[in-house]
Amino acid sequence: GLKIETSLVENYKGETLLVDMLPFLYHLGFRLVRIENGWGNAGTGELYQVDCILFRTDRVKLSCL
Repeated sequence: GLKIETSLVENYKGETLLVDMLPFLYHLGFRLVRIENGWGNAGTGELYQVDCILFRTDRVKLSCL
């Protein structure tokens, strides 16, 4: 499995966003199973970064799916 911190919006110049990271990880056989709150703007509720938990579902039986 993997736990990655990834951005929803560009916080740092040139960083890879979640929208671009997921297709790459899915191609490697990983599947997103959980998103955990990261950090963002408390006033607007907008999330800037989140933690994602991914597993290779072809190698692990996930009874929670």
